[in-house]
Amino acid sequence: MNGGVVTDERLQPDYEADDSSINNFEKSVSLKDLEGGAGQLPEQVHTHHGANGEATVYGDFEKDKEQDVEDLPTTTRVVTAQDWSSPDDPENPQNWSMLLRAYHTVPPALFGFTVTFGSSVYTPATHQITERFHVSSTAALLGLSLYVVGLAFGPVLAAPLSEIHGRNIVYKASLPIMMLFTLGAGFSQNFGSLLICRFFAGFFGSAVLAVGAGTNADLFPPRLRAIATSLFLLAPFAGPSLGPFVGGFAAQYKGWRWTQWCILFISIPVYLTCLPMRETYKKIILKRRAKRLGIAPPNGPAGLAAIKILAPYHFTISQVGLTFLAIGLGVAISTASAIITDRTLYQKRHRQALAEGRQHAAPEHRLYAAMMGSFGLPIGLFWFAWTADNGVHWAVPVIAAIPFAWGNLSLFISTALYLVDVYGSLNGASAVAANGILRYSFGAAFPLFTIQMYEKLGTGWATSLLGFISVLMLPIPWVLFRWGPQIRAESHYPTMIS
Repeated sequence: MNGGVVTDERLQPDYEADDSSINNFEKSVSLKDLEGGAGQLPEQVHTHHGANGEATVYGDFEKDKEQDVEDLPTTTRVVTAQDWSSPDDPENPQNWSMLLRAYHTVPPALFGFTVTFGSSVYTPATHQITERFHVSSTAALLGLSLYVVGLAFGPVLAAPLSEIHGRNIVYKASLPIMMLFTLGAGFSQNFGSLLICRFFAGFFGSAVLAVGAGTNADLFPPRLRAIATSLFLLAPFAGPSLGPFVGGFAAQYKGWRWTQWCILFISIPVYLTCLPMRETYKKIILKRRAKRLGIAPPNGPAGLAAIKILAPYHFTISQVGLTFLAIGLGVAISTASAIITDRTLYQKRHRQALAEGRQHAAPEHRLYAAMMGSFGLPIGLFWFAWTADNGVHWAVPVIAAIPFAWGNLSLFISTALYLVDVYGSLNGASAVAANGILRYSFGAAFPLFTIQMYEKLGTGWATSLLGFISVLMLPIPWVLFRWGPQIRAESHYPTMIS
């Protein structure tokens, strides 16, 4: 008998050992031993399965000829599907070596840099896109705005999927899809296909913004988490800053399509870094371990989307994805309204400015869409808040996504145009990049407490809280429209005053 190791092939899940077999001998086995199969097997092996997914392993071990039975340990190991088997459980990512944990922080950071780089690398090419597809400068910026909208909405789906299938599969599946749509954007022969590919490139690439911080939480205890999270957030901050720099050279010397090729040149080596990654999400690790050992895992929530959508309305994962078509409809309406306001309200002011001897209309006239869209956010949020959890038909809260998406994109488009007009062609891209840094900061921080907020407050009040915040911020585009020139006059940076 060399260690009396038990393998899972000999376990009998439906058999509960009687007192005599238990008293014969109780042997402590490690999880590694259970799965490794090293050593000799006992003649009798039994497991007792508790109600909470626990499996206590009992064995009747032969006495080794050269070892007294008194020398063998006489404890019982409990392997559970709900928690780690011990504080030093080797499958717990927080017990991995520091080198291995440090490696697992690198791909999420590089992914974050690549995705945010992809947003701003496009901006230097807007003039060439205007000439190539014969669209206005407003329409050309939709390639940036729709990409950012994808970044905003992608994590809504990616975060719960990571809790259902694990973080690893989200990393390994999202970036290849993003690269395919980026490839499509680079080869686009018409403006519509360019916009569609840009939106979905941002949508699928944004998964890391939802699960990157969670990966760091899996790997490090709270006392070590701040450093890892800070380094993770540093990379997405660098992306919007370097994008216009690289995109400017690419567009000037190679053409606008090369701004998309630059994204691919970075994405391919970054993707290779994630291939050796292991799963870090605790629930998925325990679920897979329970399956290997024949232990029934406990039922539990599968994340925010499963709680708020799958459970009340009994949606499948594919049906949940279909609900996002409402967001697409809101985006389409917003695009149309932005073009209409540009062709009517803004162009009228622009012609008036030319008649008065000025080169451009005041930047504040870019804010018409934002002023209208500022009402869409609270309307959509309060609509969703008090219909999603009250037993009404599923279509009612889904429709609430339309005014929300309309208001959201209207604000994005107006903000981008306003910043470019205020800071001019030289500093406009930098202003948009700085705006992106603030936006992505909130995008990275909110997933850390959003689920807890919904669990504590419920759908109605948690979403209403966001609605109240949007109401407080609703006057911002109106204030800028009224007092923008006076505010800019105090700026230390060169801006358009008139």
